[in-house]
Amino acid sequence: VSQSRYVHEQKVELSARVLPHPRQMLWFEDGFSGFIHFGPNTFTGREWGTGFENPAIFNPEYLDTDQWMRLMKEAGMTRVIMVAKHHDGFCLWPSRYTTHSVASSPWQSGRGDLLRDVSESARRYGLRLGIYLSPADLFQIESPEGYYGNGSEYM
Repeated sequence: VSQSRYVHEQKVELSARVLPHPRQMLWFEDGFSGFIHFGPNTFTGREWGTGFENPAIFNPEYLDTDQWMRLMKEAGMTRVIMVAKHHDGFCLWPSRYTTHSVASSPWQSGRGDLLRDVSESARRYGLRLGIYLSPADLFQIESPEGYYGNGSEYM
């Protein structure tokens, strides 16, 4: 038997014994998940944010995250995924790393934290919570004073 055939057979044998990680099985078994994408675009009516949105537009007057979670639970969902920062760079929690966040908005006088609120509501309703953070951040990319996670210079 040639060396390459032996390696191939060994890979086939090992592949046949691959099992999903328990976290992967939990995700798979959840089956029906909710997805919340709420942020500046909710108020601008634009499909894509630019990173130049004024944080003052984020001011949800009647926000009730318990209502969101209650409806998801009643629909049979077991997990909710929250977009905490999309490509526009607006953070739905107060961040010390950027001014492009709820802390710069009039919502709850700049002391709101939508991510915390969603997390607490999800816990109350027995929903698992997943967080989506976009790797892109137009607010940082388009700003000469922008912070880049990899330390590269602004171009």
